[in-house]
Order: sequence, then C-alpha cells, then structure tokens
Amino acid sequence: MVLAGAGTLGLGMIGAIKKSGPSKLVVLDLSDDRLALAKEFGADVVLNPLRDDVMAIVKDMTEGYGCDI
Repeated sequence: MVLAGAGTLGLGMIGAIKKSGPSKLVVLDLSDDRLALAKEFGADVVLNPLRDDVMAIVKDMTEGYGCDI
C-alpha cells in the first residue's frame, strides 16, 4: 500500500493501515523530516518523490505489479 503524505493526517493513518495487514506500507512525502517520523510510526519504506523514482521502486518491490491503493 502506498500512502501519499506524511502530515498530521497521514501520520495518523499509518497505525490504522498497518493494522489492516498490508505486506508493505510505503509512505511518500516531500519532507525528509516527515518521512523520518513516518518511519518511526511504522512505515516500512519511505520515499521522497523529489529524489526517488517512486514508480520504479514500487514496481521493483512488487515484481512489476505496482500497487492497488
């Protein structure tokens, strides 16, 4: 699952998403400080779209599938 945004609402969603049992939770944000918090809150992978090729990384993680949500 990919969550776009690690602001107040996004950080709050991490716990709920993790309880739903995704194999991996990827969080995207433009702020490295927010991404560090997302990692502390339980995100498996954090990516900054300004620096990381998000589509390529997610497709590589999923053997070319991508993500549903």
